[in-house]
Amino acid sequence: MPTVACIPPTSIAETTEEAIEGTSLEGLLAWANTRGKWWVKPPSGRFETAEDIEGSLIAGTPDEVVAATAKFEDVGVDHLVFDLRLSFDRWMESIDLLGKEVLPRLR
Repeated sequence: MPTVACIPPTSIAETTEEAIEGTSLEGLLAWANTRGKWWVKPPSGRFETAEDIEGSLIAGTPDEVVAATAKFEDVGVDHLVFDLRLSFDRWMESIDLLGKEVLPRLR
């Protein structure tokens, strides 16, 4: 039986603002508006917030990352890889938060 996997860009930090800060959110939104033709647009017709590209970016506190991960599971994703390249400047902090506060809650 085939399995479903995703590798969304992920940024995890102590605050939502800090997590979003390093993600180039503006660039991701611009890309979604100009090149993301296969994405379902939000009611406004334009991607304008991190919530509008839900599923293509995980960014937030450990609690928010756990909640986002649950949504992937709810839609049938079997394997999820956290792609931390957008927060490379906070790599060790991200790994620490992921290992101590996120992964234990996903078991």
